[in-house]
This record gives sequence, structure tokens and C-alpha cells, in this order.
Amino acid sequence: MIDLLLIHGMVITMDEHRRVLQDGAVAVDKTRILEVGETETLVKKYEAKRLLDCKGNIVLPGLINCHTHAGHNLMGKVSTDSLGCWWPMVSNIYEHHSDYEFWKLDAQLSACKFLKAGVTTAFHILGGNPMSDEPELARGHVDGYCEVGGRDVVGCGIVVGEFPHRYTRLQNGKWIKKLVTIDDMAAGTEEIIRQNHKKHEGRSRVCVTQFLQLAEHGGCSDPLSLARLTALDREVCKRTREIARKYHTMINTDTYGGWVKLASMDEENALLGEDVLVGLEHQMGITPEEVGILARTGTKVYCTGEGFYKRSPLSEMLQKGITVAATTNGCAPRNMVDLLEAVRKLIFIEVTAHDDYHYLQAGKALEMITIDAAKCLGWEDEIGSLEAGKKADIAILDWHDAHLTPQTTPVQKVIYFAVGADFQTVIVDGKIVMEERKLTLVDEAAILREAEAYHKELIQKYGLQELCNDVTWGKIRIEFDPGHPICSRIANQEG
Repeated sequence: MIDLLLIHGMVITMDEHRRVLQDGAVAVDKTRILEVGETETLVKKYEAKRLLDCKGNIVLPGLINCHTHAGHNLMGKVSTDSLGCWWPMVSNIYEHHSDYEFWKLDAQLSACKFLKAGVTTAFHILGGNPMSDEPELARGHVDGYCEVGGRDVVGCGIVVGEFPHRYTRLQNGKWIKKLVTIDDMAAGTEEIIRQNHKKHEGRSRVCVTQFLQLAEHGGCSDPLSLARLTALDREVCKRTREIARKYHTMINTDTYGGWVKLASMDEENALLGEDVLVGLEHQMGITPEEVGILARTGTKVYCTGEGFYKRSPLSEMLQKGITVAATTNGCAPRNMVDLLEAVRKLIFIEVTAHDDYHYLQAGKALEMITIDAAKCLGWEDEIGSLEAGKKADIAILDWHDAHLTPQTTPVQKVIYFAVGADFQTVIVDGKIVMEERKLTLVDEAAILREAEAYHKELIQKYGLQELCNDVTWGKIRIEFDPGHPICSRIANQEG
């Protein structure tokens, strides 16, 4: 007798042949899928402890989000309309005022959000920059996320920028300032891998994350600054490469226009290749030559539509055969965790950029948040599609509602019309972690109450009230009076 049999669903397999079964069934035992086929066939073949009738529902592989940020959930939407304050504010909290409990609670809240939006796997950068100075913080994140039932990848590594980097951490009940070197970050990353990689019944992984592909160029695409690789560029990439090779992990980094070509000059340790996931969410200026380098090296890429003014050459990369994932980025200050909304933004950007309504069609869009996203994480052997032998990560979407009626063209309905809240049941590793919109492994209401109280305490404790500014009515573009406390805060930051 098997554990679970899903029957009578519209099953979108995302397998090699992209089968869509009108009256499909999925047989699950323990953590894996035994078989995917027609309901009539599988009900005769298997007797199950639990029979789940999916009539009127779309059965999908669990969605996969290849880039978001831990920490953003608990910070909420503070500084939504004062973006100049947001990054310094969250960086200060993450690097000087956070502990194990902060990261665990943030991860629990993140898992609640993602699972309820059909996302079974998420890749979180630990903080704004991928912190590695205190392994306990990464452990807090992984513990919290996996307790709720999700599949988690945490990104930690060498923080590019000022060396040594300044942190304040809680030690023996006291907040202690410390300076962290490249050696310290490398050692911390290795310890995080040892503690968290392939733990929690195999649901957690670590990706060695170097925040920027080059160490000494500060997000600049100015050709004058990109004449040569510096010694620090080479050293940091070498250290990142050494750790990933030692522990057989993926590598993640962000890049900018001109950086891909410059990075490729370091043939031995360039952060390019089949084991590298490069983010293009903040960049402009990636050239056709650089698209060619990404394709030639087999580098994976993720894109997000959060900044409509910063288009990645998405269609051009897809035409070159580059594997690309669509992501949400972090959930603050203005982003959301709905991966279906995120991929629709990318569709809109491509349609607008090419002045052609036919760009980035639904099938490719769905691949970018399922099987192609799994490839970007180096996890396609176990997740990303509904196939025999793979992990039973399944998202069941209710398409009875008015906005999804009539029930035809299921792939197009998912991509163009569905929202995260349409997912009713989610299965991870063979366990039902959400059923009828209710999380089954944790007390969701208790997590939300604790997160709300913690957030309000942060606002009061660190004087962030002015960043929760009221809506500015009657104006097209937000404006602040010179005497507003936010203006003083920005002046202090610049000083």
C-alpha cells in the first residue's frame, strides 16, 4: 500500500515531453513519486492510505523561486516610500542587530508566504549581502524554514566591499563589535555548509554566494572602471571557487554590464560555468558578446521584473539556449512573494521591449519557475517536474473560481490569470504541508502573531517610525518637506 494517490487532476507534468493529462493521477510513496499517468490506470494499480481527489484542480510541480532574501520578511514594508533609507536601514539591522531568533522567525514567516503561494523550494540570500561571519544565523534561517515544511537553499559567502567588514553580534548575552576578514568569511561559509548542506532530510542546501561577480568595481558598468581584473577580484573569486569545489555546491553571484567579459579573463576561477547561477536583476548593459559568453560557458541565469527600467536581455539569452529562471527577488520594500506575478512582469517587459505581443509565451514562462529553475539550482534530478523517481513536491491549484473559468488551456490559465492564493494544497517531500490553505506542520497564526510583535518591537527599538510614513495623497510623485525626519535621516547617512 502506498502513502498517497492524487486522482482526477489536470496534471501538468513538466516532464521531458511536457505531458498534460486531462484526467491525471500521481502516485506517491514516502518522499518520492512512483508514477504519473491516467487516473483510470493508476487507481487499478495502486491502493493508497490516502486518496486525494483533485477534480477541478490543476496539479503542478511545486514552484521554485531561485532568488529571494532572508530578513526582508520580518522587516516588512518599512521605508516603502522612502527608498533612499531602505538599504542602509535593513543592512544595519542584519549586520548589527540580528540573532538566531531573528533569522529563524523571519524564515518561518517566509516559508508560510511561499508555501501558500505554491512555492515548494526557495533560494534565500542570508541578508542583503550573503553573510557568513556567524554560522548560527544561517542555521536559524534553515531551521525555521524547514520546520514549516519548505525546501530551502541558503546563500552565504564572501561579502564583497569593505575589508575587513564590520559586524556586531550577540555573544554570551552581550553585543560585541568585530572585524571580519576574507579568511573569516571563508571559514564561516565552510562551517555553514557543514551544518546545513543536505540536512533536514535532504531538504536544505547551501549555495556558495559571492554577492558580486567582481570584488572592486562597486556595481559600476563604466568601461573606464572595467579595464582589468584586480588582484582582489582574482583572490575573492579563487576563494569562492575553492569552497564550492571542496563541498560540491553551486555558486551564485550578481553581475553588471561589462563584468561578464572581464570576469571571463580569469579562466581558472571565473564565476562562470555550469555550476554557477548569475543574477541579472539589478543590471543594465549586458552586451550580445556577454550573452554569448554566458551561453558558451553553460552559466545559468535568473531574472526578475522588479525594476521595469532595468531589462535583462531575456529573450536573447533564451534564444542562445541559456537556462533562465524567473524570480521574485526579496519581498521588500515593494516586492511580493507571488512567483506567478513575477513571471508576468517579465512577460510584460519582453512584450514592451520588442513591441511584440508574442514574446515569452506561457510554456516557456512556466518552465522558468519549475524545471528550468530546478536546473539553475543544480537540483533538476529531484525536483522541477512530476516524474517517477523524483521528489514528491506538488502544488495543487484550484481553478473553480471565476477568474479561471472556463476550464480550458490550463498552462495559459496558470501563467496569465492565476495568483499564488489560488493554490489550495501543497506537498513537499511526500508530506502534505498545506491543505485547503491551512498549513499542517505549524501553527501559522502563532507565527504571524510573533512576527507582528517582533516587527513592531524593531520599529520602536531602533527608531524607525518615520520610515513608516503616511501615504502622500494628491501627488503623482512623492515629495518630502525639508523638515521631515526622513530628510534628516538621509542627511545623516550621507554624512
